[in-house]
Amino acid sequence: MSSKQRFQDLAARLVKLGESKEEFDLWLKIFDDLPEDKQRELVSMMLKELEELEKIR
Repeated sequence: MSSKQRFQDLAARLVKLGESKEEFDLWLKIFDDLPEDKQRELVSMMLKELEELEKIR
């Protein structure tokens, strides 16, 4: 799975948990322009956020 696909998957899961779809739409628009290390960093942060939200739900 590419970084962009992973981002989209995580964004969809986070939106289902109540996060802002608009924020992820903005990130998606600029995702391809980010350097690869920043893409990985963003996906990593989203994964951590998802794990935290799933713990409290």
